[in-house]
Amino acid sequence: MSDFVLKEIEAIKGGKYDFYKLEINGTCALDVFEKEIRTNKQYYSEFTTLISYAQLFSDGSIIPPGKLGTIHLNIKNVFVFEFKSKHLRIYFFHSKSNPDRIVALCGYKNKQKSDINSLTSLIKRYLNI
Repeated sequence: MSDFVLKEIEAIKGGKYDFYKLEINGTCALDVFEKEIRTNKQYYSEFTTLISYAQLFSDGSIIPPGKLGTIHLNIKNVFVFEFKSKHLRIYFFHSKSNPDRIVALCGYKNKQKSDINSLTSLIKRYLNI
Protein backbone atom coordinates (compact mmCIF):
# COMPACT_ATOMS: atom_id res chain seq x y z
CA MET A 1 0.00 0.00 0.00
CA SER A 2 1.30 3.42 -0.95
CA ASP A 3 1.87 6.22 1.53
CA PHE A 4 0.48 9.50 0.12
CA VAL A 5 1.37 12.93 1.49
CA LEU A 6 0.28 16.32 0.14
CA LYS A 7 2.77 19.18 0.34
CA GLU A 8 2.01 22.76 -0.55
CA ILE A 9 3.80 23.99 -3.66
CA GLU A 10 5.84 26.96 -2.49
CA ALA A 11 5.88 28.61 -5.94
CA ILE A 12 2.07 28.67 -6.12
CA LYS A 13 0.57 30.53 -3.18
CA GLY A 14 -2.04 33.02 -2.17
CA GLY A 15 -4.61 32.27 -4.80
CA LYS A 16 -8.22 31.23 -5.00
CA TYR A 17 -7.15 27.58 -5.19
CA ASP A 18 -4.44 25.80 -3.25
CA PHE A 19 -1.98 23.64 -5.18
CA TYR A 20 -0.29 20.64 -3.61
CA LYS A 21 2.27 18.19 -4.89
CA LEU A 22 1.63 14.54 -4.26
CA GLU A 23 4.39 12.65 -2.54
CA ILE A 24 4.22 8.87 -2.81
CA ASN A 25 6.35 6.79 -0.47
CA GLY A 26 8.66 9.76 0.07
CA THR A 27 9.05 10.62 -3.63
CA CYS A 28 7.41 13.58 -5.37
CA ALA A 29 6.98 13.41 -9.17
CA LEU A 30 7.07 17.21 -9.49
CA ASP A 31 10.38 17.49 -7.62
CA VAL A 32 11.93 14.54 -9.47
CA PHE A 33 10.89 15.95 -12.85
CA GLU A 34 12.18 19.43 -12.03
CA LYS A 35 15.53 17.99 -10.98
CA GLU A 36 15.69 15.86 -14.15
CA ILE A 37 15.18 18.81 -16.52
CA ARG A 38 17.00 21.54 -14.57
CA THR A 39 20.11 21.32 -16.75
CA ASN A 40 18.15 21.54 -20.03
CA LYS A 41 17.55 25.28 -20.58
CA GLN A 42 14.63 24.87 -22.97
CA TYR A 43 12.79 22.31 -20.85
CA TYR A 44 13.43 24.17 -17.63
CA SER A 45 12.15 27.39 -19.17
CA GLU A 46 8.99 25.58 -20.28
CA PHE A 47 8.63 24.07 -16.81
CA THR A 48 8.80 27.46 -15.08
CA THR A 49 6.25 28.79 -17.57
CA LEU A 50 3.90 25.90 -16.68
CA ILE A 51 4.30 26.72 -12.99
CA SER A 52 3.40 30.34 -13.79
CA TYR A 53 0.23 29.06 -15.54
CA ALA A 54 -0.60 27.19 -12.34
CA GLN A 55 -0.25 30.44 -10.39
CA LEU A 56 -2.55 32.21 -12.87
CA PHE A 57 -5.06 29.38 -12.53
CA SER A 58 -4.79 29.56 -8.75
CA ASP A 59 -5.50 33.29 -8.88
CA GLY A 60 -8.55 32.73 -11.09
CA SER A 61 -6.88 34.52 -14.01
CA ILE A 62 -7.12 33.59 -17.67
CA ILE A 63 -4.64 31.02 -18.97
CA PRO A 64 -3.28 31.62 -22.51
CA PRO A 65 -5.31 29.74 -25.15
CA GLY A 66 -4.23 26.15 -25.69
CA LYS A 67 -2.16 25.97 -22.49
CA LEU A 68 -4.75 24.31 -20.23
CA GLY A 69 -6.43 21.09 -21.27
CA THR A 70 -9.09 18.87 -19.77
CA ILE A 71 -8.44 15.14 -19.56
CA HIS A 72 -11.39 12.77 -19.39
CA LEU A 73 -10.56 9.70 -17.31
CA ASN A 74 -14.06 8.48 -16.48
CA ILE A 75 -13.44 8.57 -12.74
CA LYS A 76 -16.62 9.77 -11.08
CA ASN A 77 -16.44 13.20 -9.41
CA VAL A 78 -12.76 13.70 -10.33
CA PHE A 79 -11.64 16.50 -12.63
CA VAL A 80 -8.27 16.21 -14.36
CA PHE A 81 -6.37 18.91 -16.23
CA GLU A 82 -3.00 19.50 -17.81
CA PHE A 83 -0.85 22.56 -18.25
CA LYS A 84 0.77 22.28 -21.68
CA SER A 85 3.90 23.62 -23.33
CA LYS A 86 5.61 22.60 -26.54
CA HIS A 87 7.38 19.62 -24.96
CA LEU A 88 6.09 19.26 -21.38
CA ARG A 89 2.92 18.52 -19.43
CA ILE A 90 1.98 18.96 -15.76
CA TYR A 91 -1.09 16.94 -14.75
CA PHE A 92 -3.29 17.87 -11.80
CA PHE A 93 -6.66 16.90 -10.45
CA HIS A 94 -9.29 17.70 -7.86
CA SER A 95 -12.48 16.07 -6.70
CA LYS A 96 -15.90 17.28 -5.66
CA SER A 97 -15.08 16.39 -2.07
CA ASN A 98 -11.67 18.16 -2.10
CA PRO A 99 -11.31 21.35 -4.16
CA ASP A 100 -7.52 21.55 -3.64
CA ARG A 101 -5.54 21.10 -6.83
CA ILE A 102 -3.17 18.15 -6.58
CA VAL A 103 -0.24 17.89 -8.99
CA ALA A 104 0.15 14.19 -9.54
CA LEU A 105 2.46 13.79 -12.50
CA CYS A 106 4.75 15.61 -14.93
CA GLY A 107 5.95 14.40 -18.28
CA TYR A 108 6.91 14.93 -21.88
CA LYS A 109 4.41 15.47 -24.66
CA ASN A 110 5.80 12.51 -26.61
CA LYS A 111 5.02 10.17 -23.67
CA GLN A 112 1.57 11.58 -22.97
CA LYS A 113 -0.41 8.39 -23.62
CA SER A 114 1.58 6.29 -21.13
CA ASP A 115 1.61 9.20 -18.65
CA ILE A 116 -2.21 9.41 -18.76
CA ASN A 117 -2.44 5.66 -18.10
CA SER A 118 -0.10 6.10 -15.12
CA LEU A 119 -2.10 9.12 -13.98
CA THR A 120 -5.36 7.15 -14.04
CA SER A 121 -3.84 4.38 -11.93
CA LEU A 122 -2.29 6.88 -9.53
CA ILE A 123 -5.54 8.80 -8.97
CA LYS A 124 -7.45 5.57 -8.34
CA ARG A 125 -4.85 4.46 -5.79
CA TYR A 126 -4.85 7.87 -4.12
CA LEU A 127 -8.65 7.96 -3.89
CA ASN A 128 -8.74 4.28 -2.93
CA ILE A 129 -11.12 3.28 -5.72
